[in-house]
Formats: sequence, structure tokens, C-alpha cells
Amino acid sequence: MILLASALEPTYVVEKSCPLCGGVFPATKARSKLRMVRQDTDFNMIYEQINPLYYSVWFCPHCGYAASESNFSDILDKQAEVLRKFLKNCQINMDFPGVR
Repeated sequence: MILLASALEPTYVVEKSCPLCGGVFPATKARSKLRMVRQDTDFNMIYEQINPLYYSVWFCPHCGYAASESNFSDILDKQAEVLRKFLKNCQINMDFPGVR
């Protein structure tokens, strides 16, 4: 069975591992082949089904670490140490998988 691009959902889920705590969680990603409807005067692109910017930040529900998809795994040891100390006593009760 062959799926056409138009029949695919605009998002999909991947399993990610948090570079801070090592916890595994589902992260929702926007597909790269979205149909652009128009571009605003500030160069913001408007897409047909979803806004891919809503999916560009990933959040670990285990420890609270959040970063953009492109930088999520790029964390230095010193940064990780500071973030672990900061997030240590935080109560994390949020989860962001799915459509936004």
C-alpha cells in the first residue's frame, strides 16, 4: 500500500532520550513537506494544516529540560550540571505530545 503525501498526518512521533536525565519520552515532530499557503510581510510562513514552530521545542516530562529540536542534544557538561541543580526540586507535571 502506497500512501500519498497529502494522506499523511502533518505530524509524527519519535522517541527521544533526554541528555540531562536520560529519560525516554515521545516527541512530536512536524513533517518537512508541509504546504505553504502564504508568507507574511515579516517573512513568517503560514502553512496549510499546522504551524511547525509549535513543534520546534522539545520538553522532557521527567526532569523539565527543554530546548529547540536542533539544539536539544547539544548540551555541555557544565550546562547540564547547572540545569540539573536548578531543576532538582521542581515539580514537573506537564506532557506535550500530540497536536498543538
